[in-house]
Amino acid sequence: MDDDIMVDLFQWIHKLDEQYPQLDGQMLGYKQMGLTPQRDLKSKWYVSREEFRDNIYPDFMSGWAYVTSPKTALNLVQQSQETKFNWIDDLWVSGILGKQINVTLLTFNSYFTVHKGHAQCCLDDPTYLCDFAIAPSMDDWDMIKRFGHLATTCDRKQCSRRPWAKAVIQNCINSNDPLSIPNSQGVGEVFVVPNKLR
Repeated sequence: MDDDIMVDLFQWIHKLDEQYPQLDGQMLGYKQMGLTPQRDLKSKWYVSREEFRDNIYPDFMSGWAYVTSPKTALNLVQQSQETKFNWIDDLWVSGILGKQINVTLLTFNSYFTVHKGHAQCCLDDPTYLCDFAIAPSMDDWDMIKRFGHLATTCDRKQCSRRPWAKAVIQNCINSNDPLSIPNSQGVGEVFVVPNKLR
């Protein structure tokens, strides 16, 4: 898990208890699908063909936060001893090594937001459980502390989820976030996934 990410561990634990009592051979997190290597030399994420020759990365988990079982973690460590290292650790661990040992990647994407402002909107109305369990802090250590406090308080008090009419994704207005509703005309993301016909 990245150290600048806000995580509501209580939501994760409840979700694991309810739907994923064991994760042997599996990982749960923000699944990255159909991403391509950056071949632009100016990019921070530039990857040469020598480093990764294919045109599409295997699916992998964002390093923000993901979980697996101790057994699967051990299998990944063992496989790493036999596999060429890739400096993009998220890709290497969950994508390359995971694919080699047949780890199934389970999506927890709906519990993630890429907008710090969404977490701020949760903090602004702490009467409900935050709509997201994982959010970026942009190195705002005070916000990480407050997010953790909200998670702890809501777990103790058993806060309810927001009704759809009050959902953060629909109502969050944060003037400091140009992508926040209604400041944005929208941001789209398209995943092209090859259709597999039998």
